[in-house]
Amino acid sequence: MSDSSNKLNKYITLYLNDLEDYYGGEVDLVLAESTLNSLKQLIVESKRDMSMILKEAILNAPPKKQEIIKDFMIYIQEL
Repeated sequence: MSDSSNKLNKYITLYLNDLEDYYGGEVDLVLAESTLNSLKQLIVESKRDMSMILKEAILNAPPKKQEIIKDFMIYIQEL
């Protein structure tokens, strides 16, 4: 596994833990987890940059998943 894949796994875990801890019932944790785990697989298999894949995923995702991806991108920028 590459360094970016390891970072991505770490960021996803941290993000999901924070969602659960701070927003509990206010967010759909299952939707967030499934959205980010599917992106994780794309990033692991792709040779493209993680940010490019996330931006492309926003364009192709339904609105609820777009919100999750955008929020995740903000989250990792602030780490």
